[in-house]
Amino acid sequence: MNTKDHDGLFKTAFKEPKRAASLLKLAAKKNKSLARFLQVVDLKTMRAERTEINRQGHKGSADLTFTLKIKNSNNKAKLFVGLVLEHKSYPDSEVVSQLEHYFYELFRLSRPDCPMVAVIVYNGEIKWNPLKAKLYAKYPEYFHDIGYPFKIEMINVGKEVGDIDFSKLNPYVALTLVAMKYVFNAEKYKPLMDKAMAFFLDPKNKIDDSFDAFGVRGYGSIIKINKFIEASSTCVEAFRQPC
Repeated sequence: MNTKDHDGLFKTAFKEPKRAASLLKLAAKKNKSLARFLQVVDLKTMRAERTEINRQGHKGSADLTFTLKIKNSNNKAKLFVGLVLEHKSYPDSEVVSQLEHYFYELFRLSRPDCPMVAVIVYNGEIKWNPLKAKLYAKYPEYFHDIGYPFKIEMINVGKEVGDIDFSKLNPYVALTLVAMKYVFNAEKYKPLMDKAMAFFLDPKNKIDDSFDAFGVRGYGSIIKINKFIEASSTCVEAFRQPC
């Protein structure tokens, strides 16, 4: 399995705005800062945006990018905010610099009046909090309060996603969250993944036929679903790879 399949799994599960919104709402139950963000935006207005960047020779792609409208803003105001979801399975000292590239390429250049909120979705085993890092840490303290031109939030899947209630989640979301949350817990992973698989394959759950898992096109929903299941069931190793 490719070491980047965990990114593919994350992108596939949450590229649809409603599924991404469900992740944000679930994490916001324990993440007060994220909850404050959700209080001022209308999740029903989330729209997927392009993710590719090519700035000054720096090519890459954000994991997931959306725009959404500020809550209660009228049609004339058109107050929108950019949202980037970036998945990490290990601490990455370059993540904020990475997000900075996304900010300028995806929003600042084309939408100078549109603020951006970057949400780092972390499911690693190692304790990590990039939000505490100073932009100019090597400089004297005088410079330490200089911040970034965008907001950064972090979802620690292991701590902030509680017990997964399958009945309240989309099958793709439930399966992916089990894989992410318990990938380093061998005792809980197997029984919960079996339960998640059964929920995913339950005929009562309507699987989206248009679901495009890992770029599989034109082969029917069965192949697409099998690709997703294969990635989920083997992601014990995939989610342990740095990304």
